[in-house]
Amino acid sequence: MNVSPQKTLTSILTRGTGRGSYVLKLAGLLALTTIVFAPTIVNHFIAWDDQQEIYANAHFDSLSWHWTHTQESVWMPLTYYAWGGIAALSQQAPDGDGIRLDPAPFHAASVLSHAVAVAMVFLILRRLTGREWAAFFGGAVFAVHPLQVESVAWASELTTALSGALFFAALDQYLRCVDAEGRRKWIFGAVATVFYILSLLTKPTAMVLPAMVLVIHVLLVRRRWIRLATILGIWIPLAVADFLIARHFQPAEQVPSLPLVQRLIVAGDAVAFYLGKLVWPFSVLPDYGRMPQTVLAGHSLLWIVALVLVVVAIFSIRRAPRFATAAAIFLLGVGPLLGLVKFDYQFYSTVADRYVYLSMFGVGLFVAALLSPSGVTPSSSTLGEGWGEGSRGGVALANRDRSSNPSPTPLPEYQARVRSAALAFVLPFVCIAALAVLSFIQVQRWRDTRTLFEYNASIRPGSYISNKVLGLEFSQSDPTRAAEHFRAALAVHSDDAVVHYNYGNLLAGQKELPQAIEQWEQAVRCKPDHYRALNNLGVAAQRNRQIDLARDYYEQSIRASEQANEPFADPHRNLGLLLLAEGRDQDAVAQFEAALHINPDLLGVQRALEMARKNTRSVP
Repeated sequence: MNVSPQKTLTSILTRGTGRGSYVLKLAGLLALTTIVFAPTIVNHFIAWDDQQEIYANAHFDSLSWHWTHTQESVWMPLTYYAWGGIAALSQQAPDGDGIRLDPAPFHAASVLSHAVAVAMVFLILRRLTGREWAAFFGGAVFAVHPLQVESVAWASELTTALSGALFFAALDQYLRCVDAEGRRKWIFGAVATVFYILSLLTKPTAMVLPAMVLVIHVLLVRRRWIRLATILGIWIPLAVADFLIARHFQPAEQVPSLPLVQRLIVAGDAVAFYLGKLVWPFSVLPDYGRMPQTVLAGHSLLWIVALVLVVVAIFSIRRAPRFATAAAIFLLGVGPLLGLVKFDYQFYSTVADRYVYLSMFGVGLFVAALLSPSGVTPSSSTLGEGWGEGSRGGVALANRDRSSNPSPTPLPEYQARVRSAALAFVLPFVCIAALAVLSFIQVQRWRDTRTLFEYNASIRPGSYISNKVLGLEFSQSDPTRAAEHFRAALAVHSDDAVVHYNYGNLLAGQKELPQAIEQWEQAVRCKPDHYRALNNLGVAAQRNRQIDLARDYYEQSIRASEQANEPFADPHRNLGLLLLAEGRDQDAVAQFEAALHINPDLLGVQRALEMARKNTRSVP
């Protein structure tokens, strides 16, 4: 018995195509995503950005504030609107930490956003390859690779998952625009532009979409250039404007400026680091500590790996355009955060898992290409014709004879090929299952602040962020351990005003006021407008009966908080009490009223205000 060799891997990968089949695969992909990430819904907030961004954010009620200001130097007004809406629905009685928001709805929003992004990636890969199983496996890698956990399990990273969902929705609509005829192409183009604008407003890294579209169109689509030019003519100015706004809000003044050659070394090191984590996704951490100065001091040669990737991708453009496209998308996705242009987080590390969220689409594309037989022409999309035609010699499991009449194959050889193809089909399932298990375990590590950063410290004992966070975490329960963590953090970064401030508070609680004053003064040296440290110095000066100095510190604190547009009630109260003791009742009334305007529940202010008003009425 003789059979055609075409009916081996090809028949397995294309079996069960059709609308019902792709819906089942999409449903399976979403089910896998939900199983892995649903446990995040019972996780707590993390005392690293979640406080400033979410549960202590005083600006959710303002519709305009987040267009002209940022909480953590990232301009993302749409994300703040999303958080504000969720916050309105998640009010609760204060928990043990005084948090009035239930974290579950915030985590649920992140999981939902990631699920939408996964669905969009699956549809895009299906459209590009015409192979549902290949798209499924590519989408699964995007969905459950451990590098994605940080972007989903951390409430503050809703900005990444939500922006990603909008980003991939825009790309999907663009590809539909390329396929469409007549009026429908303009509808798809308009919808794609709306999604792109929303993505930019959610996180600035979406600026890379025009470059990704250009790469996909040039290497894979290769036709309908007028539509590409029209879309890019709209999107590129939007991307440039977004970049300029992002730079305005994030000057990264704490990060040293490096010569171009050193920036290229840092960027290459980051790319190589991410490639290593893709292949070996163990010890995935919130803090890797790969600061530019650390990389350069260690004379890292990992940048050579990145250089090899770029060179191979360039030489693959003709013979393996799918590999070249996947590599370009990976590099573009992380491009804004490689250190070629400095950014704030480089104060801690150039690399972070959340930075590869968009790049994981390139990884998914590589997997889908690897599982797409080159001898099979996709049929589900006109884009597939360009994809299949451009894949000569490209990445594929097999390179079949394109003859319309292939020579027959003896039955034993055919059976061997079927077994080999079946093994190749089962292997991706095993890999996806392994990634899902690793991610599920990683999700548990994001359960709460202490669990996460104790794990980080167990892998990297010198982790600056871990010591900084754990110092604050243990301040109430274990002051001695907290002090050790603060000192370890300051050994890495002696110029961190926040650590000095928190360490000063710990020392003050231990009745070590002179040492506390020293830490608060260090905080002000590092950050002259640190209004909380200025207020504490005022309290300390007042206790030491240095009244003029105390008044000066309170006034500096008030000015600094007003300039930062972050109203702070405590210095108004403290200055009011000082003025009341001096008999300046009218001035004290003004300070108490200002304090109550900012925080109506501030302890002791209402009673002090009534006393000051009574005194003013008793004056003849």
